[in-house]
Amino acid sequence: MGLSPLARSLHLVLLFFGIAVGLLGIAVLAISIGEAEPATLLLYTVVFGVYLCTAITAWWRRPGNLTGAIIMVGTLGILGTGLSTAHEPVLLAIGSVCATLVIAVMIHLLLAFPSGRVRDVPSRVIVLVAYVNSIILQAPAYLFMKRQGNPLFVVELPGLVRAADTCQSFIGVLVTVATAVVLVRRLRAADAPSRRVLAPLFAYGFFAVLFIPFSSGVLEGLLGVPGWVRGALQLAVLGGVPVAFTLGVLRGGFARAAGLGDLSHWVGVAGQERTAVEEALARTVGDPALTVVYWAGDRDTYIDAAGTPAVLPVAGERRAAVDVEIEGRRVGAIIYDASLIANADPVHEAARLAAIVLDRQRLTAELHASERALAASRAKIARADAAEPSNGIERLTARQREVLALIAQGRSNAAIARELVLTEKSVVNHTSRIYDALGLPVEADDHRRVRATIQYLAAIPTR
Repeated sequence: MGLSPLARSLHLVLLFFGIAVGLLGIAVLAISIGEAEPATLLLYTVVFGVYLCTAITAWWRRPGNLTGAIIMVGTLGILGTGLSTAHEPVLLAIGSVCATLVIAVMIHLLLAFPSGRVRDVPSRVIVLVAYVNSIILQAPAYLFMKRQGNPLFVVELPGLVRAADTCQSFIGVLVTVATAVVLVRRLRAADAPSRRVLAPLFAYGFFAVLFIPFSSGVLEGLLGVPGWVRGALQLAVLGGVPVAFTLGVLRGGFARAAGLGDLSHWVGVAGQERTAVEEALARTVGDPALTVVYWAGDRDTYIDAAGTPAVLPVAGERRAAVDVEIEGRRVGAIIYDASLIANADPVHEAARLAAIVLDRQRLTAELHASERALAASRAKIARADAAEPSNGIERLTARQREVLALIAQGRSNAAIARELVLTEKSVVNHTSRIYDALGLPVEADDHRRVRATIQYLAAIPTR
């Protein structure tokens, strides 16, 4: 499915935006840490570029997913970390405020993956506390601790700074433990394919969350590692977080979402095959495992494209369903991964756009279902032929047995006519000859259709 002109334009805007942010970030980093070692500047630039490229990739592949936006905030956090050593007052102020923002972003990214939205209340509380801890409790470090060139300094209060630092460390430990509990529960609840995607991402992200705050004390305090080496290791670990995310995306096969504009453009092309319909919908909402089922009104059930009965997922399960309707008439349903797509609005809109195409495919699915039912009826007749003849069934022709088999299923003459591609008058004639062959005369006290069904069922061997 090709991209629509609007989608191509939006992707170009995103690309140019990323290039502009990248150039601006590199320039700001060069100014802010201009007196630092060239290797430090290079490492900061590389990590900044990794975050920026990953954010653009996530946004490009999944426009309706907020993961790209979260990583973009992390990109600004990396930029802010670099600005903490700046000599320019404005840049230094920004760097002081954003010094620990990237840790909260990592917590947010882990708890929001893969949908980009934090789905449950405990996770939302954890993310909120993480941002408060990284931004609000960071404030005393630059408001009440004197530092040359710091424009945010108010008054020197070393006791308050120490208390805030202790509180920030304690809350950081609580947030880390709570995050670990949530991630472990999600891994236990996930199926095997999902675990293969989530486990490496969660493991590395959790390692990064622990390494960044505790590496100073361990590497410098216990092991005597020089400060610049410790800083380089922290940057390297930070740079690996979006890399781990990207690997998770590639291993999980999370397809690029094509956008609703592309689907609208695609459905206007006639003659699409069933596989193309599902593929187009899957690309639109970004769920490669998306499936479509169709409503068979005469059977009062859903069927898949092959005509096999299908069941919608139960509310609360990982997979969810959105109804497809045309002017209140049920056409089918789109089944998608609710853990991957937290917001069902794009699925609803895709269902609305594709309803006419899916209605055409529903007719094909019903035909396949009829073929299956007819094959089952013929199989019953074949079993009856192999059994001992009784009740006059052996005197019926093959077509009469097909009609009788459908009568035994409780089908009306109109339904039988559609099933066997006959006229209703032909069905009535076959039914009359069936009654004659089975010796069922017209009697006021008997229902010949029911008695014919009883004789037919009695003649079928139970196996």
